[in-house]
Amino acid sequence: MDEIICYTPYLPEGEERDISFLELLLDENWAEGTIKCQEKVYSDVGDINRKLQAKQNYEFLLRAVQRYPLKAIGIGTESSASDCVDESWNGYRADCYIAGKYQKELAESGYYPIVMKDLMEKALKFADSGEAVGWLNEMISHGSEYDKIDDDTSPILIYQHNDFCRHVPASFAEGLAEALRLCRQRVILCDVVENEAALAQFAGLRFKAVVGIQTRMFLSAALEGYFHDLLGGPKYNMILDHPIGLRKLFENHPDNYYVMVHDRNYQRFIKSYWPGVKDCFCFPPGGIQPSIPLLKWGTSGNCTNWYEIKKYDVIFIGSYPNYRDFLELLYSLHGSYRIFAARFLDVMRRNPNEPAEKALEKALGYYDISLKEDDFLNLLEMFKHVVDCISSYYREKIIRMFLDAGIEIHVYGDSWNRAPFAEHKCLVRHQGMNVEESLNIMEQAKISLNIMSWHKDGFTERVLNSMLSGAVALSDRSTHLEEKFIDGEDIILFDLERIETLPGRVRELLSDEEKLRAIAEKGRKKVMEEHLWIHRAKEFLKIISEDN
Repeated sequence: MDEIICYTPYLPEGEERDISFLELLLDENWAEGTIKCQEKVYSDVGDINRKLQAKQNYEFLLRAVQRYPLKAIGIGTESSASDCVDESWNGYRADCYIAGKYQKELAESGYYPIVMKDLMEKALKFADSGEAVGWLNEMISHGSEYDKIDDDTSPILIYQHNDFCRHVPASFAEGLAEALRLCRQRVILCDVVENEAALAQFAGLRFKAVVGIQTRMFLSAALEGYFHDLLGGPKYNMILDHPIGLRKLFENHPDNYYVMVHDRNYQRFIKSYWPGVKDCFCFPPGGIQPSIPLLKWGTSGNCTNWYEIKKYDVIFIGSYPNYRDFLELLYSLHGSYRIFAARFLDVMRRNPNEPAEKALEKALGYYDISLKEDDFLNLLEMFKHVVDCISSYYREKIIRMFLDAGIEIHVYGDSWNRAPFAEHKCLVRHQGMNVEESLNIMEQAKISLNIMSWHKDGFTERVLNSMLSGAVALSDRSTHLEEKFIDGEDIILFDLERIETLPGRVRELLSDEEKLRAIAEKGRKKVMEEHLWIHRAKEFLKIISEDN
């Protein structure tokens, strides 16, 4: 059985005693000393409460002993445990919070009047006794200040969806959940469908945070308001695509609503157009390692069997969207809108490093047109298929360039059967795969190609997963990537304005496997040090702490 041990000066050396919850609640001296327990205890009951400025171990043990047995073992020091009791202002505040949290248990045991009398007597000893009494009332009545403290050890609720984008959002939810547990956080990972009924079990509860991965769950309404206004705590939606395609998520949302994006252009865009969102943070995904690795990595970070495993020269883990389908949608627009869309498309084609919103501004400037904010958003939303079109156009162009240069490239999923070059001798088509399967494919590849979906100041999980799987990540440039990695050292970057140089550069890399291996090893080391989900979990906890 899991057990918590407290080595305490409150008992003679070597003496052992089982401590009940009520004994601990009535005598904080049992919490003095060194606490030993398994890490799972923290992820089950929550870490120490950092909103308290005193008695953190005591408050933690009170939560823990309700689920795990507590044994006190004497260490036989000469100091008196009662000398350690904190009678300061911060100690008093902590006592009031604890009395408020466990007032039901105190009442049932008959000790509530005694504890309240003691706290009132302590309050009257402070210079500002009115403030002390007010704090006690705030804690007993579970006011807003009580919630701020209590939320620090409340669970984090994460929504998981398994029904779109090859389960990538689900892998994000799982990665963040597991990393938060390693950070001693309580996590509830809820596999939900897009309906309000799945959330009913959480109505009226408080959470340290509620997190969704590009979820529409935050749109769920309850009567005249939003269902999520019935859930205490901040709400965070992690957005993966350009915000214009998800406009409702920024215009119709619950209170205390935040957004996290991986592209700083998206961050600026959301802050500029949707001030109702409480804040927007740059929060890229974390990388995922294969659960059953094929490659063997030494303690120095070098791979001992790189050459044995690498059987694919170049892979691309991505679908084939035909840009011609999007062109048909644009052709269906009427009158001047079709003309503007064509100009927008041309500007993006000629300026492939421009964010979509900047390209639209240039297209409108060509006609000397200036729009109000709402009109600009409406037009960009109408033209969102232009962004899909140009992104698909460059994806096809790059893949064709590889094939025409005689470079074999492996692709995955049925969508490639519809490509006009599906029968090309250098295109090797495979069946589709989930996230975990793709990691093992990356392990067997020398180069893993990434083509951004027009993210000009961000980066995606495919880059990180490629590196963690021991492949060289080859990606179009973004400002964020260039800041985090070094071209030619731990990643290979190319410019969409000069993709004609790409086949030659790839041929050169494939001819020098020692260089490829060195880049792969440095890339993996960089991600291991800075871009795992554990790093993102720590960033997220910092965001929660600073903004709430």
